[in-house]
Amino acid sequence: MKVFEPKIEVRLIKSSRRAEVSTGVATAARYQDLASLDLTPYLSDGAPVRVGKSVREPAGAWSISLVDRMVPKVGESLYALIEPMDMVEFRLAHNPADPDYAGASGGRRYQLPVVMRGFVSSITRSRSMEGGAPSRMIQVSGHDFGKILQIFRIYYLNNSVVGDNIIGELKFFHKYAGMGDAKMMTAVEFVNLVLDKVVNRYIAALTLYADGSGVGSSVVHKLTPEVSIPGTVDPGTVATMNEVSVYQFLSHILDVGPFNEMYLDERSDGVALVVRPNPFLTANGTEIQSGTGAEVVEIGAIDVESISETRTDAGVANFYWVTNGVWQLIQNHSMRELSESGIVSDYLLYDYVNCSSGRYGYRKMEVESHMGPDTLRNSEAIRASESQTENEKLLRWLTDRRRILAEQNKDNVVFESGSMRVRGNERIKAGAMLAVRHGNIRTLYYVTHVAHEFLPFNSFKTTVMYERGTGFIDRAQATVAPYLAELNPKGAV
Repeated sequence: MKVFEPKIEVRLIKSSRRAEVSTGVATAARYQDLASLDLTPYLSDGAPVRVGKSVREPAGAWSISLVDRMVPKVGESLYALIEPMDMVEFRLAHNPADPDYAGASGGRRYQLPVVMRGFVSSITRSRSMEGGAPSRMIQVSGHDFGKILQIFRIYYLNNSVVGDNIIGELKFFHKYAGMGDAKMMTAVEFVNLVLDKVVNRYIAALTLYADGSGVGSSVVHKLTPEVSIPGTVDPGTVATMNEVSVYQFLSHILDVGPFNEMYLDERSDGVALVVRPNPFLTANGTEIQSGTGAEVVEIGAIDVESISETRTDAGVANFYWVTNGVWQLIQNHSMRELSESGIVSDYLLYDYVNCSSGRYGYRKMEVESHMGPDTLRNSEAIRASESQTENEKLLRWLTDRRRILAEQNKDNVVFESGSMRVRGNERIKAGAMLAVRHGNIRTLYYVTHVAHEFLPFNSFKTTVMYERGTGFIDRAQATVAPYLAELNPKGAV
């Protein structure tokens, strides 16, 4: 029998060393000397560690329960030493001996992979008597670096730091652009600028004095942009964004949801802000937006502890429409041009098998794209002779967006969504494609949310929320009876 011994490491890195309780009231030296602390020895059986990430949420979340035991050499409870906005690093693996994890770490021969880096949000201490015995526990919870994108809000008032940065740094926007001026900015340039001039400045200041060397951790001082979406950003879109978080600001402008996705991915050398086209596949397995393939993680059916699968007609549509009001004042003639552009069968799918009007009725799906094509020039100073050319660029862009919207949604009725609980697997990430093999049947699931639950000295489980599962599609094509294959953990052969 093959036996695994999952391992976990939880490390605390102080973002600052408190010198004062309040202005003029100094703290004891023990608070000023602590730079980092290994929290792993304070984990307890029966007290799970939970970390979760999602491509649909602004930030991942985590929680841990710790034994309220005195910290040696400090003479203090963890409750007093951990503060909001301190940093925490989680490393875990189901099989620490995996060759991929070879490397020194705290005297060991392996280096556990990072599954989350984040910030403390709350600390709770509970003390009680149970059955005549004292119980002292500490609960700590927080979020990953997405917390920074949430707490930063844009408001244009005097001395508002984020608003001032947006106004002051995004100077590439000019109302009247000359021939040599940069009227637009690509998505890649835009994200790089927002991170460099707004977000990363704060992270660098927050972590300036942080030192994780005492626990073998490197401090993350910035988010690294990883942007692969096409398109440009219009100044009119930026100008309308007020009283929103930086996450809402970016997701709205970058068409996150209908066409793209944005999430934070943990890397061995830092945290990446990934902005990419939706990596969806059609029902026959081809990419809808080329070059967007997600990482595939393979597991066997024997690893699956439980699974729920749902198919529904809630997302069915057969008339697909995309507007872009920010870039162009849509008038009757513009709407008519758009309706006459492209191939009708790309957006009117009344006869398509999985969304036919005869079976599902007439259903419309309409979204707005806030981006424009890479080469579009949108300026009041544009020559009249160029106006038609620029309008045609926009029409081609919207036509392609409409095609993508239809391709992503026309087969919704045969795709599955649901959840599954599997043997702990740190390689499963939000934004990955999970492939489950059951004999000759290999089913794909797009992972939108992953939660790891590590119970010290007991178990390690992973829960996955998924979309676009191909279970029904695969079993409908199987030549061997799928039901019988499901009864055998190894699958039918």
